[in-house]
Amino acid sequence: MANDNYRNELADHLAKEAACGSDNDITYIKIPKSAVTSVLKEKYVQAWQSEWDASDKGKITKIFLPSVKDRISKGLQMCINLSTI
Repeated sequence: MANDNYRNELADHLAKEAACGSDNDITYIKIPKSAVTSVLKEKYVQAWQSEWDASDKGKITKIFLPSVKDRISKGLQMCINLSTI
């Protein structure tokens, strides 16, 4: 119980410090949702490509689709027939 009281007092102190401190200028930058989506998509594609490169499975499929970006750009829907070429 004493630990919870200490945490509450510390939180109150930090909140007061943040509210009263003039040296804590906070700047918010508006980033378009499309920019965030684009960055996240690129990171996911890179992670997927790393997994694809490291995998021993789908060796024949990799001959036709060596790059995840190629597969995405062609609009191919992954199905059992495509993945077991």
